[in-house]
Amino acid sequence: MYFLDRFMMADIDIPYQFVNCTYFEYPHDLKYKNCSISLNMTPCESLKWVHLAKNFRTYFLAIIPFFISIFAIIINLYLFFCLINYWKKCISDKGNEHVSGKKKQLIFLINKTITSIVALVTFYVVLLVWKFGSLQYSSASLFIIVGSLSFITLTGFYFATTLLLYLAIVKPVYYKTVVTTRKCYIAVGVIWVFALSFSILIGILGATLFYHDTSPISCQFSTCQDPIALSLTIFIGILYIFVILEYIIMLYKIHVYTKTNSHLTTVIQNNSSLFLNNENIINKNGEIKNENSKQRKPSSSSISNNITAMNRLSINLFIFALSKLPFLILAIVATVNLYHLSAIGELTKTPCKTFHFGKIYFEVEALASSAAIIWIIGMICDPIIVLSTDKALKKEHKKYFNYLKCKKFNWEPLPCLNNRE
Repeated sequence: MYFLDRFMMADIDIPYQFVNCTYFEYPHDLKYKNCSISLNMTPCESLKWVHLAKNFRTYFLAIIPFFISIFAIIINLYLFFCLINYWKKCISDKGNEHVSGKKKQLIFLINKTITSIVALVTFYVVLLVWKFGSLQYSSASLFIIVGSLSFITLTGFYFATTLLLYLAIVKPVYYKTVVTTRKCYIAVGVIWVFALSFSILIGILGATLFYHDTSPISCQFSTCQDPIALSLTIFIGILYIFVILEYIIMLYKIHVYTKTNSHLTTVIQNNSSLFLNNENIINKNGEIKNENSKQRKPSSSSISNNITAMNRLSINLFIFALSKLPFLILAIVATVNLYHLSAIGELTKTPCKTFHFGKIYFEVEALASSAAIIWIIGMICDPIIVLSTDKALKKEHKKYFNYLKCKKFNWEPLPCLNNRE
């Protein structure tokens, strides 16, 4: 096809520098004929990077994120639906201590899900702005604000839910008496206010690093851009490592606590056989045996719950580390290559500027699209883990799934009603 295209364009006046270029497209690329090129590139290489950046932007920054984010929004909306229904049940059952403790975790889970939905919907706006407005200060600022808001809020809610789970297992008395629902609401408010204010700050300063000519803030490279980039990267790195260390420490403490309780339970059960005759005598009244069984059952069930919680924390640690790592890598790479990347924001965007900095445009869009895709995959995995590991939510999920099956296959109303109870 390439030779056929060349044969058909034999009578067309192709600029001499593009005569042997595979990526030349007539008449679209005629606008680059009077443009200068980088010293370390040929005209064909510059043209190649321009087309690679364009194709990469189309598929990996628009089409692929668009479709996977649709699935991410649907599954997060479904999780939100299940959480709200379970929240209503918790409100109606106020006397139950287990339900009261569950409400504290639901506060953070609901807000984390809302954060994911808002971030995913806003991501569509960013894609539209980027697609129709091209790379400029406003679109870059919006992209950084959305990414930072998602990163900070989800990090805060991950930290809060992990801490709550740790306190509920290792320090149950403190969890029941000191950690109140009101304090959970205050913590949620603090996370949102801090995340919004800091994300706007990061968005304004972060976009200044790449578009300092059109930025409302005057920012020179050596005195402003470089220190800001380094400070933001260090902050993101510290926040990322801090949450991972918190996960590891909590896992270790829960493991030690569970192991100690398991050992004590084994000792108690072994020693209880020495008093078997006394138990049999007192059993005639039918009271002490019931007390002993009631005391032994919670210990074994709590150990099982602790192991389940540890498994859930381990999976959450993996998802958090995987989905948030691209933001840290993006910040590090951008800081290291800031001098070259900042060139895309100099002066206004023209065809010659696109042609001259085609490789840099490709690098920026490759980094942004990779971070976006992995971030969206993390948004998909997180609700799946919550629905599959939380017993109460798993029960809600099965109830609605059975109800949908009843609707689909036109079963009698009775089985559907039974499944809904």
